Amino acid sequence: MQEAKGSVHDFKIYQDTIGYSVSNSIPIDADLGYLGIEKYHSNSFIPIKSSKKHPLTKKEIAYNKRLASRRVVIEHVNGRIKVFRCMSSQI
Repeated sequence: MQEAKGSVHDFKIYQDTIGYSVSNSIPIDADLGYLGIEKYHSNSFIPIKSSKKHPLTKKEIAYNKRLASRRVVIEHVNGRIKVFRCMSSQI
């Protein structure tokens, strides 16, 4: 896997390293930054978007809340990793 130079979005890195991707048997909970991940990973979940013309139903709101409650744990771990620079490498 090659190291990203500068600021690169996580989804772009995921697309570039598709050979190292996660097995489809493992679910991925992602945010809207990963819109289109279904093409690469069939067992992925992203929030449902709303708009002025198409507001979310109560069922869709409940789905988004369940997804967010699972993702918040992951985001807290990511924050800790960044704070303590556990995954950084300098050449």
